[in-house]
Amino acid sequence: MMVNLDRLAETTNDTSDEIFIAESFDYFNRKISKPYKIELFEKLLNILGAKQKSGDKRCYLLWYIPDDIFESIILIFDGFNELEVFLKERNHNVVDTDNYRLVLSEGKLTESYINDRVKNEEMVSVIATIDNEGFLDKVPLVLIASEQIISVVKKELK
Repeated sequence: MMVNLDRLAETTNDTSDEIFIAESFDYFNRKISKPYKIELFEKLLNILGAKQKSGDKRCYLLWYIPDDIFESIILIFDGFNELEVFLKERNHNVVDTDNYRLVLSEGKLTESYINDRVKNEEMVSVIATIDNEGFLDKVPLVLIASEQIISVVKKELK
């Protein structure tokens, strides 16, 4: 899994829009040990940091779901305009056909390893409300990126 994640990170090109954990154990027990969860989280952070330092004009946003790390991804945007459109389409006040909305979370992070590895200015907690044919599910997630990108996220989700 780690090797495939590295390979995917290395082979992203101008048309790639995400980096994800390729093997997600879709058909198996998805519970993992906390040390391995932290190792995967650190791998995602390292890839995010390397992409941010690469010098290209793209924006990178780690969409981290602590309750199901295998659904976490690094989203890639061609610039701030594309990022803003993405966030506006998912703002909790918008009504359209998209099946989930984001709202800033006031709660504290329950996973201490996140706070130990990411500065407060580089992350924001949100709640994703997923509407799947009338069934509502609220999923806590953490958005992690550069301070500049996180400020855009906070502005768009207010």
